Amino acid sequence: MTSASSKLDENLRFQIIEVQSQLERTTAYVSNPSHDLLDLILSRDSYIDNLNSIIQRKCFTLAADNSTVHSLDTLKAINTVATQLKYIADFCEKIVRQLGYIEEANLLKHYAFSPLFSEIIKGVSLVYQAVINGDVKTA
Repeated sequence: MTSASSKLDENLRFQIIEVQSQLERTTAYVSNPSHDLLDLILSRDSYIDNLNSIIQRKCFTLAADNSTVHSLDTLKAINTVATQLKYIADFCEKIVRQLGYIEEANLLKHYAFSPLFSEIIKGVSLVYQAVINGDVKTA
């Protein structure tokens, strides 16, 4: 594996881990909002956006270079997955921002959001192996 390919794989893993953490933080925020958690969620969204830009740039660079171990289809899949992960993180940011508009704070206590977030986190945890193994259906 070339250095650029291994860095791409590493960046994708970092992005997946960060999106999982963002989902966990959002789950915690929905259950128990705090300014510190809000600030953390908002600041980490920028990091995830940056990782996505790095991954996109590396995918395009490797696609132009014939020496990569990744096929063109794999590079397209990695780029697409990274973009979708960024969108998930963006939704986390939107969720916590929108919660600021809810006037009745106790209203959310009547709903079980945690299992829904758990399903998303579980799905995100499957992405890396699916992409690397070429399992498009799972990815």
